[in-house]
Amino acid sequence: MRTNMQHTSLDAYEEITTKPTVLGTRQTAVYQVLAAAPEPLTLKETASALGWAINCVTGRLKELRDRKLIMERGHRLCSLAGRYVHVWGPPGPVVDAPRPTSTRGAKTTRPRKSKVTPIAVIPSAECGKPIQLALELPQKAA
Repeated sequence: MRTNMQHTSLDAYEEITTKPTVLGTRQTAVYQVLAAAPEPLTLKETASALGWAINCVTGRLKELRDRKLIMERGHRLCSLAGRYVHVWGPPGPVVDAPRPTSTRGAKTTRPRKSKVTPIAVIPSAECGKPIQLALELPQKAA
């Protein structure tokens, strides 16, 4: 094939596009927590399970969602925030809990906060705590 591109650029492009999908350590940690959970989790529950700040989880969740490794699995009350929020997990059936009804201005009570036991906690230098977890991902079809 004849193009105006350098052969080294074409070689680099071919190498990148044929490489298997590789996740970073934080992406792997978020994926493993969501995959190991018995039900889809909220962002706050995922962050609590990892012992990270929520802002460290939201970006990793978007990256995993863009790669179609996880998806929004419905809505329910968050056990930590007490709000009706999205839940996330590996592709599967949507689990929607009925949305709580409240009248404007009525006093509502928050559910008790439950403690989430961390699944993977190994200290890190950047954004929370680093972890060393292995994960096999499906290869992209050529």
